[in-house]
Amino acid sequence: MATPKLEHGYLLIEGESLKENNEEIASTIRGAFKYENPISKIPHVYRGIEGSVAMDMNGNRLGKGGVYADKEISELINQKSANKQTPMVTTIHPLQIVSNVPVEIHDQKINMIVTPNEVIRS
Repeated sequence: MATPKLEHGYLLIEGESLKENNEEIASTIRGAFKYENPISKIPHVYRGIEGSVAMDMNGNRLGKGGVYADKEISELINQKSANKQTPMVTTIHPLQIVSNVPVEIHDQKINMIVTPNEVIRS
């Protein structure tokens, strides 16, 4: 997982390292650092999940302005831990789907939008 604002890079949390019923604790920011295993090489990723403020149907994503999701996706691709076909998912409300999201050179696309009622692949 990426640490908040990528300040501490990436963490690997393996199920074997968790004691029984500690998954809920490990899924929090504080708990993730408790069970952390800092890594520089990211293992293969089967899907990435990023937050979004808005999306368009072309896979363009508007975030909170920190560029962290774009950096995370770029790092996955640069390390060959993911590729352009790897599902990059965001969950949003249908009202957050807009006709056009402005795009900058560093922006990475999302290829799967999940709303409460449907899954949209772009």
